[in-house]
Amino acid sequence: MRKLLLGLHATFIVLVVPYYVASITIYATPDANIGAGLGIMATGAAGLPWSWPLLNGTCPSARSFFFPAATAPVNLVLHWAIGAWLARRSSREM
Repeated sequence: MRKLLLGLHATFIVLVVPYYVASITIYATPDANIGAGLGIMATGAAGLPWSWPLLNGTCPSARSFFFPAATAPVNLVLHWAIGAWLARRSSREM
């Protein structure tokens, strides 16, 4: 079950983070960028609790593009590390 969840998490990150980065760089217009907004919501939710300043509105604008693209992969690495630690711990107890 852990491997399935980790695989789904990784697939989500691999699909959504490049979409978010592409919507910021390719479709940069002075108008509202709806694609970037969707990407911020998706990667921000996947990056909680690290992305809370962005979702809360307290993040400075200079870093607002960095947080969603960086916090979601951080949670993926933490998800993998905790899963590996729990698997190793449960194998020792058997």
